[in-house]
Amino acid sequence: MIIPRYLVIVRFLDVPSLDDAEIRKMIRFQAAKDIPYPENNMVISYRNLGSYMDGLSSIMLVVAKRDTIKGIVDGPEQSPEAIRLHSELLYLHLIEKAILSNDKVDLIVHIGKEASEIMIVDKKRPIFSRGFKNSKRFLDEIDHSILSYQRNKGNPMIDNVVVSYPPNVDIKDARPHIQKHFTIPVNFYEYSEGLGKTNLPSQINLVPEDVIQKKARGLRRKELLVTGLLAGFIALLIVSFFLFKAHQKNQILSILSGKAIEIQSDGQRLEYLSKKIDSVKDHEKKGRIIGGILENFNNLKNPDILLSRLSYDGKNTVVYKGHSENMQTVFSFTRRLEQSKFFREAEVKHVTKKKIKNKEFSDFSIHCKISD
Repeated sequence: MIIPRYLVIVRFLDVPSLDDAEIRKMIRFQAAKDIPYPENNMVISYRNLGSYMDGLSSIMLVVAKRDTIKGIVDGPEQSPEAIRLHSELLYLHLIEKAILSNDKVDLIVHIGKEASEIMIVDKKRPIFSRGFKNSKRFLDEIDHSILSYQRNKGNPMIDNVVVSYPPNVDIKDARPHIQKHFTIPVNFYEYSEGLGKTNLPSQINLVPEDVIQKKARGLRRKELLVTGLLAGFIALLIVSFFLFKAHQKNQILSILSGKAIEIQSDGQRLEYLSKKIDSVKDHEKKGRIIGGILENFNNLKNPDILLSRLSYDGKNTVVYKGHSENMQTVFSFTRRLEQSKFFREAEVKHVTKKKIKNKEFSDFSIHCKISD
């Protein structure tokens, strides 16, 4: 927002410092001493115009009543980010457009829609300012302003007059009267751009410090809220991601578990079938061996030996039982069995002697181990 000149007090002063922190303290002290407002009812701001003498800073001091600013800040308009002074913006605009003289003293007469102001600029440095509401006594207000300026005998003489006005102000009827009123050259300047454009390097801001701090606290709260919400959202995303991963992992584990059970069941069936097959193969092998033993039985028998029994234990042992008159024949028969391709060893395990019809016979038992 832009506040008109007539609502504030402006002072131009030189302070003996070039340090911003010191300048700020000196300005508050100067304002409390010179401005007829209670200190708690003042809103203070300033523009540092630069150093025109060694060790001194030229300051444009602006003081507004807090009640006046409060009416703007708390009014129906949206609370502004900044409250700029029209005089500073006008001065910066005229500098930018090269309207002011580099080596002369210019009297700026600004005619606004509802209020006007006078500014005197010495070689592009403002040294005087006054504002007033528009009335029929417009030219008298100009004369009064010039007289106020000339009371200080040290102020330089005015060389030129610049009459500035926005496009919504019609000065066609007033123009000849203004030109006639002065004995020095008068230039008219209509500006078409709004003075509130952001690229003007203004320094004066009349938003009260407590309002700025309140806004800053509100902004910090909003930032903290947004940060908290973002952090919560990120945490929710992370938790959701891990929950999704855990759910996905559980699903995968469930599928793998089911597959493992299926594989285990299939493995058990395969193991059972494998054992069956091995058993069948074993029985088939042993069946072939027993078949071979029986088939080769006639080749092995001896007329001196009477075999009474041939038995198989179902594993790897075949037992021959019989009797003979001559044990030497039994041992010879045992060696023939051991040399057979069907057995890996043969041993006489049991021998019993007995008499039949006055003849002596030996009952024997030969245990043979089947070859692998």
